[in-house]
Amino acid sequence: MNPGKNDGYPGIDISLIIHRFTSGIDDALNAEIALGTVTNVIEGVRWLGYTYLFVRMRKNPFQYG
Repeated sequence: MNPGKNDGYPGIDISLIIHRFTSGIDDALNAEIALGTVTNVIEGVRWLGYTYLFVRMRKNPFQYG
């Protein structure tokens, strides 16, 4: 299995999606803060726990560690 490819969606490079998300995660979290969705650190951690990146990291921690 190639960790950069998604078997469910041929032709989609997952590593590109992860790269784009990690490079903009600060902007995404800042937007959630501005919207009032995230108002404290605990909510920020909870928000990160729902992200696609977190799900991928839990599934394959050695790839991101």
